[in-house]
Amino acid sequence: MTTTTEECVAASEVQAAIDAGIELAVPTVVDDEHRLLSVVVPDGARHLLVDVDGHREAAAVHPKRKTGTVRLHDADAFVTYVARHATGSTEVFASVDDLDVVAVIDSDAVTTAGRKDHVARLTLKTPPAWAAWTSVDGKLLDQVAFAELVEGHLGDVVEPDAATLLEIVTTFTAKKGLDFQQATRLSDGQTRLVYSETVAASAGQKGELAIPERVALALAPFRGVAPFRVTARLRVRIGQAGLGIGLVFDELDKVVETAFGDVVDQVRGGLADTPAAPVVMGRPS
Repeated sequence: MTTTTEECVAASEVQAAIDAGIELAVPTVVDDEHRLLSVVVPDGARHLLVDVDGHREAAAVHPKRKTGTVRLHDADAFVTYVARHATGSTEVFASVDDLDVVAVIDSDAVTTAGRKDHVARLTLKTPPAWAAWTSVDGKLLDQVAFAELVEGHLGDVVEPDAATLLEIVTTFTAKKGLDFQQATRLSDGQTRLVYSETVAASAGQKGELAIPERVALALAPFRGVAPFRVTARLRVRIGQAGLGIGLVFDELDKVVETAFGDVVDQVRGGLADTPAAPVVMGRPS
């Protein structure tokens, strides 16, 4: 069987088309870092841009770089983590408004931009004792509720001594049917409560109870922080519902700010000998 010239030309054109298709299917590097490949695949002549790094990262035993956000709950843990991972581009920010400290491990260097996706965040936790006492700031409690608060946190009491305050609250809880009739402010600042106690087969027994003007507590605003001396004024009111007693704390916000400042100082000292930049007040972008 003889092959015509036209058939030879057609076959040659078909082969040329096949060769061209094969050449198009060969991945072509399109960036200087050999990270991106351009590929034409036969299915509908789709054109794909393949991120080789993404495939390599997924298949690698270890990631190419560190990423993620780690949350720590005290200054020691924060310093330990940041000191372990810090580089010359690590930046640390402290915000008194947010009450947190943030380290951007892979932040911008002087001449190069960083990914900023490896972050350590110090999120301070409130101890239960601080939460219990400060939750009643400015509120009047009935005598039983106040007694239970004090009895449950006697170890926090500094002034008056715990025994004195316990004696007062024990009077509230041990005696039944107390009818508080008068509250008098004494010259030493204490409040004298006059009450009568209703007793079966008796018209009533009268008594007096001296309430201190102020109390002082030892409380830590954050876990891992030494306790501060926190003072409060004792409020006493006698109304139709009976005796109301509560606490009005002095400048709690300043106590919190001072405690946070101590935390920041601890972080500064702990990171002083690491490659990280000095702590600055503010928030990361």
